[in-house]
Amino acid sequence: MLFTYEELQNYISLNAEDENTDRMLLTSSYNTLKKILNFELEERNYTELHTVTDYKIITEQINIIEIISIVDMNTKEKIEHAVVDEMTNTILFINPRLERHVVFVNYKAGYIKETFPEELKEALIRIFLYKKNQLNKSINIEETESEKLPDYIKQNLETYKRKRL
Repeated sequence: MLFTYEELQNYISLNAEDENTDRMLLTSSYNTLKKILNFELEERNYTELHTVTDYKIITEQINIIEIISIVDMNTKEKIEHAVVDEMTNTILFINPRLERHVVFVNYKAGYIKETFPEELKEALIRIFLYKKNQLNKSINIEETESEKLPDYIKQNLETYKRKRL
């Protein structure tokens, strides 16, 4: 997990006697955040097949760290020149011959502790506090769905949500 219980204690005061419950709520909050965003947060390797359209492809994951390799499956040649647009998770191709070709992309994406965005930490803390408040009210909090979360939490996450055309 990119955000630990110890880090949470730096932001909010927690009772030592509630530690087990708080750890469970933090894990639940972290999973809820991943579910809302619909992608993995931790840095990992990914492989995908895409058809190049308008000289670009849109990857499934956000925060591309490194392109390991791109292979044109039509010609079996390795593609050397491509540009990553980190804001839209788009890989742009310079070679116009790649249009409508299928490409195999191997890339590294996600976050490490040092690059985990403050906005996502804030959202995670807010989800944690929301779940803790619900638990204190003795309401059943089985995996809170994103629709049940308050709007102020969901608004923070809009820029990180995966968007599709």
